[in-house]
Amino acid sequence: MLDPEVIKELLAQTDISPRNKLLICLALDPIAPRKTGEVRDLAVSLGLRSAKNWNVSGYLSKAKTLAIRTSNGWELTSSGKTLVAETAGPILPSVSALVVSG
Repeated sequence: MLDPEVIKELLAQTDISPRNKLLICLALDPIAPRKTGEVRDLAVSLGLRSAKNWNVSGYLSKAKTLAIRTSNGWELTSSGKTLVAETAGPILPSVSALVVSG
């Protein structure tokens, strides 16, 4: 859903809550279930150093309708994907239409 460069930009914003930043990390393309430690490591590797000390599982558990914990790890729900898309909207590169002159 999101590439690492977009995620870095979003994680650097101060107006996004820690919970939402973790949801953004779950949206790394390709979207796949991620263990709690993987989410933390991903956040830290993308520049969110404060995530080292966060209770990642606690934040995601409180995101009841946005993320779900399966036997394979944490996954975004459709509501979570929508929230991340709305949050990332202003950061995503604009799509330009290719105009071919004839």
